[in-house]
Amino acid sequence: IESNPITGERSETRDRRALPAPAAVSELAIDAAGRRLYAGTTTGQVVLWNIVDGVPGEPVAVSAGGSPVTALAPLGGHGALVVGQEDGSISVWLMARSGGAAPRPTRVREFPAVAAAVRSIAPSPRDKGFLTLDGQGGLGLHHSTSGRTLWRGPASVAGAASVVFSPKANGAI
Repeated sequence: IESNPITGERSETRDRRALPAPAAVSELAIDAAGRRLYAGTTTGQVVLWNIVDGVPGEPVAVSAGGSPVTALAPLGGHGALVVGQEDGSISVWLMARSGGAAPRPTRVREFPAVAAAVRSIAPSPRDKGFLTLDGQGGLGLHHSTSGRTLWRGPASVAGAASVVFSPKANGAI
């Protein structure tokens, strides 16, 4: 949206693009800098588009296993991506090079699976922690660097569909 400071006239420009994906997209996430667009697919893939000057590049798809991706969340400015899947799998991914190839999403940590599909992932605004909410109402507090699950218990609201940290990361909603 652009605004003329003299006349106050405003104009809006939109650019829509269809992006190729290897399978039906089940989840989307974009990093805080707006440079990486991630998709999870119904066939269990993580797809990355690097965005340069507002234009997405070619997709890079990697397998996260056979289970559909049900939740995605970039972790702050750390370049990490948390992936939750229908089978309860939770993993952390980073961009890594192999050989001389371009960086690709690479699974670096796995957490103990939860009993139901991961519905929501909430990154901490303060550190490298994140919350997960599963389809049976189970909450989990995890630390990405140590690869540890710090706490698990029931959500205080039955039927919760998503979870988010409070701004100081000292509570969850």
